[in-house]
Amino acid sequence: MQRTQVVANWYRESDEFSTLVNYRILRAGHIRAADNFHVRRQSVAGHELIFCLNGSGFIRLENNLHEVKKGNLAWLPVRWPHEHFPNKQEPWEILWLRIDGAKLNNIMHILDVAQQPVFEFTSPETITDIYHRLFDLMQSHTLVADAHCDVLCSQLIYTLLENRSFDATKSPVISHRGLGRL
Repeated sequence: MQRTQVVANWYRESDEFSTLVNYRILRAGHIRAADNFHVRRQSVAGHELIFCLNGSGFIRLENNLHEVKKGNLAWLPVRWPHEHFPNKQEPWEILWLRIDGAKLNNIMHILDVAQQPVFEFTSPETITDIYHRLFDLMQSHTLVADAHCDVLCSQLIYTLLENRSFDATKSPVISHRGLGRL
């Protein structure tokens, strides 16, 4: 029986700078999942962004099951009940990132993550590059590292917005007076 391999696992501990940046990385990692790997939670802080490097898997959000294929990114608002697990026929290898930030809930609504949490990319290398650059910064606990992580998280969010740019312009959330000033 194959075992899940945690290739890398990081906790971010630079709370002293967290008020100076928009996005705070809480955790991150790289996992090669066995077919029995399964995460089910009621609620934790932040938003989890899971990128599928190889294989495939599934996420469940608000009782809706979504397939995540190689090259896809799944956005899980992990304050909500959720779960994720590999396809037993081809268990996934994932890069994951849990971040928090004051505007992430608004952005999530603009992108309609509750209904469409999976993003597809024509150039997934852009996404993997962001993840690896973030991972390289995880051990450094300086204001400069936090600022760099903030820029990379912004770049990742920008890429997701760009991915859904046509859909986002039609979103009723973006035309809301208060949220439209995001």
